[in-house]
Amino acid sequence: MPNFIPVEKQTVLITGAAGYICSWIVKKFLEEGFSVRATVRDLEDLDKIQHLNDLKSTNEADLELFKADLLDDGSFDEPAKGCDILVHTASPFIVQNIKDSQKQLVLPAIEGTKNVLSAASKSDSLTRVVLTSSVAAITGDNCETGSGENGIFNESDWNTSSSEDYNPYQYSKTMAEKTAWKMAENSHWDLIVLNPGFVLGPSLSTRIDGASVDMMRSLLNGKYRLGVPDIYLAFVDVRDVAQAHFLAALDQNITGRNILVSHVGNTPMVAEVLRSEYGRTYPIPKNIIPKWLVKMTGFIFGLKRDYLERNVGHSFKIDNRKSLEEVGMTYRPVRDTILDHAEQLISMKLI
Repeated sequence: MPNFIPVEKQTVLITGAAGYICSWIVKKFLEEGFSVRATVRDLEDLDKIQHLNDLKSTNEADLELFKADLLDDGSFDEPAKGCDILVHTASPFIVQNIKDSQKQLVLPAIEGTKNVLSAASKSDSLTRVVLTSSVAAITGDNCETGSGENGIFNESDWNTSSSEDYNPYQYSKTMAEKTAWKMAENSHWDLIVLNPGFVLGPSLSTRIDGASVDMMRSLLNGKYRLGVPDIYLAFVDVRDVAQAHFLAALDQNITGRNILVSHVGNTPMVAEVLRSEYGRTYPIPKNIIPKWLVKMTGFIFGLKRDYLERNVGHSFKIDNRKSLEEVGMTYRPVRDTILDHAEQLISMKLI
């Protein structure tokens, strides 16, 4: 049975609030009656935070925005004061055309985690931290096998194959999570980690700079009209990820790491779902690009041949039972996730 902390008068600090995933987390906590403090990098960048201002004006929601930067030492201290719960989601998500992995990914992820959790430790009132990690901290390549039966990945697995030079995004998520676990030792707050897969689902903003939005737009706007590579991903709906953060913040029975995945499928599967609904309107790909051709052309998208060799055409298994049994998740069907995302992009005229 869930053992929930009462919501009344609870205050939560949420980092990276302007982001695709985090916007839904902010919305969820507001709907559940929390007082929400949310950090963004620039309070003047209305293009990126307008949807948060819209949330704030809806039903006079208890939302206060703060300026804070992952690399600005102490910038999270003030918003953390008096908070009961901290949700740390802010972290760079760049997987293509990376020029300086240390500067763009690794440093912000690790130092940002230190900065945010240091603020948690300075706040006497704060009792729980929920960290948004990733399945990227569990496995680096699809060709790998997990420690579970038949090679399935579970919460005991760690990504050991990524580095600053190879899969730097995956490496940054792995090192950031390890940093968090180290800082949680002997702290006055407990740490819950959520490890979502590749997140899809409708966005609350019109931003198109995220990897999830880019994938969906590319499948609909003709960029991949000739075909898509056979790459498997562990999908999860952004709204389910937000729900998991809410549950992890309140349920005292939830512990440790928790994989958030609804379905493992490949990019042709996503295209097929889209084609079934929008195939007469948009140039959605029908073909799978051969692996040899993907390896020859991957450099166009900043993808290395060794990455493509280890991931194209390789499926994998990942165990989501802990999220079902202990977190209490009920996942949306992946088809609904895909079509809801497409409908949002179309209705906002982002295709």
